[in-house]
Amino acid sequence: THDDNGHRTGDQLMLNYCFGHHESTLLLCPNTNAILINHCSKRSTNCQPNAVLRWSEGWDVTSDAWRQMTLGELSRQPYRGLSMDVVALRDITPGEEVFLDYGIEWEGAWKKHIASWKAPEPTMISVKEANEAHEPPDFLVSGNLRGVIDHPYLFSGCQYWPTGWDEDEVWNEKYPAWRDRTDRQLLKGYADDGSVYVGDYESHQGSEYWPCIIIKPEDDAGSFTVRILQSPFEDAQQWASNNLPRFLTNYPRESIHFFVRKGAGDQYLPDVFRHSIGIPDDIFPARWKNLAN
Repeated sequence: THDDNGHRTGDQLMLNYCFGHHESTLLLCPNTNAILINHCSKRSTNCQPNAVLRWSEGWDVTSDAWRQMTLGELSRQPYRGLSMDVVALRDITPGEEVFLDYGIEWEGAWKKHIASWKAPEPTMISVKEANEAHEPPDFLVSGNLRGVIDHPYLFSGCQYWPTGWDEDEVWNEKYPAWRDRTDRQLLKGYADDGSVYVGDYESHQGSEYWPCIIIKPEDDAGSFTVRILQSPFEDAQQWASNNLPRFLTNYPRESIHFFVRKGAGDQYLPDVFRHSIGIPDDIFPARWKNLAN
């Protein structure tokens, strides 16, 4: 990946799901769920892999031919052609996890990573932890009607759909100085009851969530005052066009869901782990080792 000036900033997440070899520039990125098989080795843990990678045998004639090609010839192929098998080293019982040994180079890189990794500020909290919390994290609550939340990687979404009140005449009057009004005036003029927006994320799968700001908890347990922001995927509302606040009171906690900002997930953090899965040396063709000493 590169920044706006073209400077390299890191490797893409996809590298973690590709196969490579420490003596070659070749990188194989399979189209298979086998890339999700986890690592295990008896070198560092009391863990014995129960499967191993092997080149396909007989069932893919294209793969047989491709393994005889040079790297230059492989680079000119316009389609897929290599296949691998995941071969069990012993009987694997139903429900038992399958493990591969990613190789000593991968393992060394992982040990170096966990020894030097430092979580960035602010204190990390996963989107899963935020959603499972009974009360929203304090740093995701603005505390006042005029406040905004600018968290580096999380944002709040509230279930919302326009109602007849979104067409009220109150939204036709532009009032750039609305922040100068008292809290009572703001809620009287720009808020209505949010208790009708009921439902958890599983029932809607994100289809009815609009960006929102959690303002404060209310006296009733589990209810909040929130401010709805214009959804980029829906028609512009008059209150948004006139830069007016759209408040909801008595808004249920279960209708608030946290999301990861675009381009701000864990995989985009500085110095995250990136390393290809190692192809076993005993099956890697010598002709592909263009980095060998």
